[in-house]
Amino acid sequence: MTAEEARERCKRTPEPETALDAMTDEDIARQIAADLDLAPDLTDPDLAKYFRPVPDPDVRLIQAKLDTTQVQFARALDVPVGTIRDWE
Repeated sequence: MTAEEARERCKRTPEPETALDAMTDEDIARQIAADLDLAPDLTDPDLAKYFRPVPDPDVRLIQAKLDTTQVQFARALDVPVGTIRDWE
């Protein structure tokens, strides 16, 4: 492909934002429905009743029940001690 052909091709190819702006809500919903790997729309009241948020684990409580220090707990999880502090 020559440089001139590449320039012409770029002129014909819409910018990604332009392509998205051209989509209607129905187009977007149809694409979401067709892709099973996408997460469900939890704003839909019919679906939302089947899902509830999972609370974050209480890291301090778990650490206390295991009777470990932050350093020991971090080693057991193979994470930096700072991560344990952030979680707490």
